Amino acid sequence: MKAIMRLLVPVVIAALCLTGLALAEPADAPVRCDIEDGVYVIRIPDPEGDLGWLADDMAQDDSVVKLADEALEGDEYVVRYAPAGDGEVTVAVRHYIGIACDRMYTWDLTVKDGVVQENTGGSFTAAPDEAELDPYFSGEWLEEETQFTQLTVAKGEDRGWDVEAVAPLTHGAYVFKTTVYYDCDLNAFVYDKGKFWDVPITDSEDAPELGEAKVAGTTGSFTLDGDADALALTWYDDVRPEETVVFARADSGDAEDTEAWESDYTYFPESEEYVGLWRSGDWELEIVHMTDDYNLFNCIVTHYTGEHEGVRWIYDACSYDDVGMALSSLEIGMKFNIVLDDDKELVSNEQIYDDGAASFALNADGTLTWTDYKETPGEDQRVFEKVDDPGEGA
Repeated sequence: MKAIMRLLVPVVIAALCLTGLALAEPADAPVRCDIEDGVYVIRIPDPEGDLGWLADDMAQDDSVVKLADEALEGDEYVVRYAPAGDGEVTVAVRHYIGIACDRMYTWDLTVKDGVVQENTGGSFTAAPDEAELDPYFSGEWLEEETQFTQLTVAKGEDRGWDVEAVAPLTHGAYVFKTTVYYDCDLNAFVYDKGKFWDVPITDSEDAPELGEAKVAGTTGSFTLDGDADALALTWYDDVRPEETVVFARADSGDAEDTEAWESDYTYFPESEEYVGLWRSGDWELEIVHMTDDYNLFNCIVTHYTGEHEGVRWIYDACSYDDVGMALSSLEIGMKFNIVLDDDKELVSNEQIYDDGAASFALNADGTLTWTDYKETPGEDQRVFEKVDDPGEGA
């Protein structure tokens, strides 16, 4: 059973540009690609001079191509990728309206003898019309497990959706409000102005005034899964980085009947070798399958800097790349300073960032290398050995 959100993502148009040949996708949005002196040049029409474009700077993999230049030239947004070494790589150009990516172009490039020899294909992705998503997203939802926390989603007057969640005193005691926008790259509804209030206590039957928010400016997302008869909505917010809330339609009967999410990722048996506990001195790496998706992984790195202190990196939804033969997480990794109790259980944490990128690659000798692309790309690498007995070590 395919997930609703996967069905609604627009059709991928392959082979946008081939070497020496410029192919257009839809007539109202032609994209031209050329090779000039060995440099791959992408030209996207932009008569309005929009500043919402962002080209991959290749910080995560600059061994094949490097971003040489990006600029508005006349009525076009022009991107140039210069060859850096032989190999294959995918480059992406995204367009943002506010926080959400509404268009994304990708190209699979091959570099040989220091020159872009071939463009093996490409794709164009655009956000679906919000009217198509609205029947599935808008409405009343109940927390799947307890059915006490209520979520209301309503289409906004312009772009986006207005969201409100209310949890009773027995289940968190909060009111949450924000406006979300669909991101075609993340395939999720995202926000950056989430607000939390304490649930007001009143004897009046009228809705109480919320007053000033206790917490404001949180970021997060909602992902929609399942089919039209059994939808599930998963909520993540950065004030609760280790907790997600899953909702089911309020009118769908028993929330437990909601179908599990079906992944679009291909399952690679060799990725099972990554699952387990790994150590490197006072560093620890744990790789487990994501709940409800056997094809994706949570990769958690912890550096124990003291008896009750440490630093933790959490990379959710790592996917296996069968070409690079590694697990990777792109720009959604989180880093925390953490405080632990005597049993190494988490007491508190402080978030440092939430846009980390990393890869986890097995080596021929059975060790595993973690590469951190966020802080000092190309330098932050650590080699781990698998732990047969998780009780050993730190």
